[in-house]
Amino acid sequence: MLKLMKRLWLQSRIRSTEIHLTDLRTAKTHVQDIVTSTGLALRIANIEEELTRLRVKYNASLPAGQRRTWSVI
Repeated sequence: MLKLMKRLWLQSRIRSTEIHLTDLRTAKTHVQDIVTSTGLALRIANIEEELTRLRVKYNASLPAGQRRTWSVI
């Protein structure tokens, strides 16, 4: 039961991080200031790393022999 709760929490975090990443990428296309654009690019890189960590934790919480594949955004 505890692993199921952890998996559901991780799914929620993964989805919200994916939404945040999509929004940052959209915002970056509308920014013309180089300083702001660079800041957004760094933040996007950090969010991508966080998303990778969350996906690794989620896959580790699955039973042996199961693995989830993720699409590349």
